[in-house]
Amino acid sequence: MDDVAAVVELALKRMADVERARNDVVAESRAVIRETKRAIHSVHVGEAGDFCAIRNGVSKIVSMTDAEPSLAYSAVDALAECAEALILCSMIKGESVPSFEELGMPAGAWMLGFADCIGELRRIFLNNLSAGDTDGAVELFKTMQKMFNALMTFDVPDSILPIRRKQDIARGIMERTHSDLTSALVISRSRT
Repeated sequence: MDDVAAVVELALKRMADVERARNDVVAESRAVIRETKRAIHSVHVGEAGDFCAIRNGVSKIVSMTDAEPSLAYSAVDALAECAEALILCSMIKGESVPSFEELGMPAGAWMLGFADCIGELRRIFLNNLSAGDTDGAVELFKTMQKMFNALMTFDVPDSILPIRRKQDIARGIMERTHSDLTSALVISRSRT
């Protein structure tokens, strides 16, 4: 029975190590989320964001969770934010959308970020409309539509990836965006 106490003590030590590692992952995730928010804001105001810091954050988080796979859940939000920022930046630059493999992150986190990117594109779309750039808004809407169509083909159980809520949000965004574009085009055509 003395062996049991030693094994329990060892298990407790191991769990303390996991808890410390989890705290490190959460702290790094928060730092990365702050960076992604700054970078996304920079895209919207036409400045260059620090996307290298985001890529470095992805690498660090992935290596931390690779060392202790049970911590991966703690990092999903941060990795999804990273994916969103890096996808948005690529699209604004006219580059192809980087895959989850290119970004070195799990497919699920990438997919969540991809879904959220539609909302960020709507903000740019609205800025185009406000500036009277209906041609730019039309092109952006076409891009959003392609993304939305791809997103809606993604079908996995919520226990694997909670994507359905994001699909529903994207559907609402697309409906409002279509309505805004239609109204803007009608107004634009009535002026000519």
